[in-house]
Amino acid sequence: QNRVQRFIEETVIDDGKERWVETYKSPIFDVAGNVIGTTGFVRDITERKQAEDSLRQRDAILDAVAFAAEKFLQTHDWRENIQAVLAFLGEKIRASHTYIAENHTAPDGTPLTSLRYEWSAPGIEPDIDDPTFQNVPFWEVGFEAWPTILSTGEAFYGNLHTFSPSEAEFIRTRGIKALMEVPIFAGDSWWGIIGYDDEVSE
Repeated sequence: QNRVQRFIEETVIDDGKERWVETYKSPIFDVAGNVIGTTGFVRDITERKQAEDSLRQRDAILDAVAFAAEKFLQTHDWRENIQAVLAFLGEKIRASHTYIAENHTAPDGTPLTSLRYEWSAPGIEPDIDDPTFQNVPFWEVGFEAWPTILSTGEAFYGNLHTFSPSEAEFIRTRGIKALMEVPIFAGDSWWGIIGYDDEVSE
């Protein structure tokens, strides 16, 4: 029994980044059967662990989509169940916030967007009552990519290292490290977005 290899999965910090490794160890015996040392090796399994986590995330998102579809089919007015759906989505994908914003126009015709519904994770401050997230002009200098991508039906996503400097500064000042926003269309009209952000990690 004492000749069987021992195997441990653990995380290590390498150059400031978290990595997963497998450690195998076996005893070394002398001719009398006494343990005189150990031998073993360490294998980096970070990519495998990331792939496993991605699969778990995919399954969680599929569960959330199924839950949302079921809830929306239970009522003629989607607003009746939207808070339950946002909470389920947020918990499943481990978001800090999940939210819905609606597009509208100012009296002078300026395109705006405003936060309408939101779920916040425990310990995360809600944004729904923050005026910063109401009547936000879309076409601001430095943020043109945001509405351009969303209005074509594509998702807009990234983190502090992938966004433009102005975009990164905008989310940094709000405590956000990563976000994804997906457009909502009503027929051919771009109605608004459903979004998810992360204040914990990128």
